[in-house]
Amino acid sequence: MLRLATRSNKFFAVSDIEIKRQGRSYTIDTLRELKAKYPRDELYFIIGSDLLKYLNEWKDLSEIIRMVNFVAATRPGYPLDQIPHYIQTLAIRAVDVSGFEVRNCIQENKSFGYLVPDRVFDYIKKRKLYK
Repeated sequence: MLRLATRSNKFFAVSDIEIKRQGRSYTIDTLRELKAKYPRDELYFIIGSDLLKYLNEWKDLSEIIRMVNFVAATRPGYPLDQIPHYIQTLAIRAVDVSGFEVRNCIQENKSFGYLVPDRVFDYIKKRKLYK
């Protein structure tokens, strides 16, 4: 679905390394793999401001902080305040949509086409996902 959603934007690439990994997948594992694959590249890790309160629960957070440039983007209802010093902020025109909301709409047989790109909508409907 990510490939479908980003197909028209040449600045996006989709990786399947987390899907291919056996067992539980942690952010630190993915970042280690990306650093090994792209050792000269500078990595940016963009999260929504809604996730900031959970960062202290992340596995090996101190190593993650050393590996990437952390960026927090605004999400409706989650202001960019009390930001840790290692996180840059990015005010964006936020779209208040989540995967949870899409799945709930589908399970409750509500319309969700306006929440996802048309190609993704067609993919979900055709495969009857999240029912």
